[in-house]
Amino acid sequence: KAMWKVAAPTTTTCPQCNSAMLPHRVCPECGSYNGREVFADTTE
Repeated sequence: KAMWKVAAPTTTTCPQCNSAMLPHRVCPECGSYNGREVFADTTE
């Protein structure tokens, strides 16, 4: 039998908006990555 372990994903805080996000991903709240805005805010 195999021993399967489930690990919780690690999260970091976004330096722009301080929300929780996965490391090395675009922030889902503000759309920034590595100090650059990747996705523009489309809300009007």
